[in-house]
Parts: sequence; structure tokens; C-alpha cells
Amino acid sequence: MKPLLYIGHGLTHAAQDFVEDMQLFRDSLADRYELLDFVGVVHGTAESVYAVDSHNVLTCDAFIAECTHPSLGVGIELQIAANTTKPVLILHKRDTKVSRMALGMPNPKQEVVAYDTVEEAREAVHSFVKKYAPDCASA
Repeated sequence: MKPLLYIGHGLTHAAQDFVEDMQLFRDSLADRYELLDFVGVVHGTAESVYAVDSHNVLTCDAFIAECTHPSLGVGIELQIAANTTKPVLILHKRDTKVSRMALGMPNPKQEVVAYDTVEEAREAVHSFVKKYAPDCASA
């Protein structure tokens, strides 16, 4: 089976071009991985967003946290993942800063990668999943 990934990223305050880039990023991964979907900003209640997104973090094989745009939701998802020592890849555009709180989470399976292009981010995911393949293998 394909590894099951959950990709979280800022939505509420993110620019439309960033949201579009993230959709391209997700699309570029869909052939190699099974991707869990999030509720987003259009559908659902606040309660359903929390229920679905936290469940996704708990059930995925690896959590990919794109942290270019600060997001309370992604921060909460990172904490949920840290509580499980789930493999976590923090991605961010090279010219942005990520909260030291997120970077300092004590997870031995957490890596941080800065990127310039969607292609670089995709390659970072491939390398990360390969490194943690025993931990990411779906049963």
C-alpha cells in the first residue's frame, strides 16, 4: 500500500497564489502517496474542522506541515503529531521564518526543509518518506 500522508498548511490568512501552489504540490504527490484531505475554509463547522484534521494527524503514516504562512491550525496539528512521535516533515519557503516553538518540538522523527520550488518540496517529501519508510509503511 502507498504511505498515507496528511499535508497541513495555512489557509485562512494565506495568499491565493500560495493556496494554488499547495494544490499543485498535493497533486504532484498523489501518484506515489495516499493523501488525506482536510476540511478547508469553505465547508464544515469549526468543530468538524478540528475533528477531521486532528483525526488525519493521528491516522496518517507521516505528517507534512507546510509552515510558510503562520497558522494556529498547523501549530495544533504539530502538537498532536508530537504527542505521538509521528514522523513530521516541516517544510517552508526558504525566505520565511518558522516559529522556534514548532522547530523545538522534541520529536526524533522531525525534520525541517527549506525550499524554493514546489519540485524541491516534492523531492523533500520523497526523501523523508524513504528515510522513514519502516515508520510510514501502511499495513
